[in-house]
Amino acid sequence: MKKFLDWISCILIVSIFGSANLGAWSAETVTKDPDTIYDATWEWTGTITPVEEIQVPNPENYWIKFSRDGSAMLQVDCNKGRGDFKVSPGKISFGPIATTRMACPEGSLDSRFAKDLGEVVSFFGDSQSLYLELPVDAGTLHFRRVASEAEVQSGVDVEGAKSLLSPDETLKVLDIPVGKGEVLKDMKIQGYKSDAFAVAVPAGNRLRVELKTDNTSTYFNVHDTRDQSGAAIHRGDIDGPIAVINATEPVTYLIRPYLYRAAARRGETSDYTMWVDVLEGGPTELVDVGSEMPPVDIEGARALLSEDETLKILGVTIDQGLVLNDKKIEGYKSEAYAVAVPGNTRLRVEMASKSPSAYYNIHDVGDQSGAAVHRSDVDGSVAVINAAVPTTYLIRPISFPQRGAGGKTADYTLWVDILPGRKIHRANGGPTKYDASGYCDCSSGDPSLADQCEFRVTRGPITEIWMVNVVNPDEFRILNFKDGSQQDPTKGHFTVVGGGEVEAERVDDSWLVTVNGREFYSIFDAVIWGG
Repeated sequence: MKKFLDWISCILIVSIFGSANLGAWSAETVTKDPDTIYDATWEWTGTITPVEEIQVPNPENYWIKFSRDGSAMLQVDCNKGRGDFKVSPGKISFGPIATTRMACPEGSLDSRFAKDLGEVVSFFGDSQSLYLELPVDAGTLHFRRVASEAEVQSGVDVEGAKSLLSPDETLKVLDIPVGKGEVLKDMKIQGYKSDAFAVAVPAGNRLRVELKTDNTSTYFNVHDTRDQSGAAIHRGDIDGPIAVINATEPVTYLIRPYLYRAAARRGETSDYTMWVDVLEGGPTELVDVGSEMPPVDIEGARALLSEDETLKILGVTIDQGLVLNDKKIEGYKSEAYAVAVPGNTRLRVEMASKSPSAYYNIHDVGDQSGAAVHRSDVDGSVAVINAAVPTTYLIRPISFPQRGAGGKTADYTLWVDILPGRKIHRANGGPTKYDASGYCDCSSGDPSLADQCEFRVTRGPITEIWMVNVVNPDEFRILNFKDGSQQDPTKGHFTVVGGGEVEAERVDDSWLVTVNGREFYSIFDAVIWGG
């Protein structure tokens, strides 16, 4: 019976305030959850008692802000104040409130405001309104929520986001500039209770969201706050744990992690991590450049990172590179960059830094051993890597360990480009059993070695190399190598299976093999001996 009377009391109070344009409230969203009062500034708009109705002419001069440590900051007209409070579901009380002692203008409500706050015993409200109740139905103070400075600066549509929330959700505003991201670690859903996240994305850019959890009943939806129907533009249970959304106009997106209804009803708990990135304009994960760019292998890239590295995804396309200016390594902390490179293209990376201890490594994320395909401290500040097949590369700027351990900072600029690749001659048929396969540089007509030819090799006393014929790619050029020595790589000679003129000369750690004066193949020692 008491709960019924309390509910009727709420309806009457809000009806009175609503008629005076002092607030809006819905029976569907009313809550007595203490978490409602935090992370906001509440402006006093009026008080209703059995004998009077007070409307505050200047609510911006009377406000209260609750901190989770149990302290509250107040503006009491021309004076500032501070006090302690205690809160539990539906209950709240204040200790002594200390204020400055300036004399406020005539007609001020400063004394009434401070006196009534000291007497409140309970509360209820929703995302936009807070009602503090005096004892024994002596009256109710109404407050309206004011967007925080961070919310205003972020450009987030807080009102639109909050109107989409359920009573069990708490809104968090993310302020993420274009090209940056935020990692939300150690997040938790308890039954129906969860945080929801609002982020503003400027026109021409992309929102990327990824959720990772061990609980198979955990998903997230993404909403455009301009659409108040509640329809989601990404449903994690259908569309998967990664969302990439184009913002053709400035828009606020609401990200709502949740448990499936049966799990929420059982009161299950789910821990999760969520990555939220605002990607620079232009397609990033799938790009039409005549043929589709491959998707970035984000999981593979993340698996290679240290705990001090933050992953960034680069939207680089063929002949449309990126310049990463004013980047910074602080001790061991740095950004790492994942980029998807199509087959038959080349990745070019260049670093410039005034710090002699700043370097970078490049990894093929398909190789989880941690081995680098380019180490700039050994291989130089410019890397050009041939991608015979679609590959995700991870670029990891680093400081030498001694400098990183000292916490020193290194500034750098990084250029990342995808260049058109060489012509690749792929095998059609050939041996099915072999010791190794790959691609060697090759060319026809001149020794430019501008193309790449697929090979398969069987090693033994006579090593047999099946090479796609650079002159006639539908056939194989089969080379035999014998009388060689791994200890003395200059020894050994080649013959052509089926006949033909062959010449071979040493070039660094490889053989340049010429067949019939017009076929040129570069065969590395590793092809012959392994390693």
